[in-house]
Amino acid sequence: MKTMPAGSFKTHCLSVIDDVYHGHGEVIITKHGKPMAKLVPLEEKPESIFGALAGKIEIIGDLVEPITEPWEVDDDFFPHGTPERAAIEARNKAVQNNADSSGQESISSKATERSH
Repeated sequence: MKTMPAGSFKTHCLSVIDDVYHGHGEVIITKHGKPMAKLVPLEEKPESIFGALAGKIEIIGDLVEPITEPWEVDDDFFPHGTPERAAIEARNKAVQNNADSSGQESISSKATERSH
């Protein structure tokens, strides 16, 4: 840690600030030999994660409603035979069965409406 008289600091202020900023250590500023101030580099606060993606992503679709279409499964992430892959395939099958049965019901209900 470097020590510097106040008069010398006043004369070389900008270069001393640059030195401290660029990592050349802290400076104690003295007046009549007594330490009066300490010049240290400013600690930059890390950026907040809140709002970091503002304006960079777009939400497409409804975030509240469940997905009603089967997922495409990546073999690299969910290889055949893993419990995760089996769960996704079971979910996709249930979604497909639900879509098929609701489609049949709507067709039969339309036919009933026309006949009455």
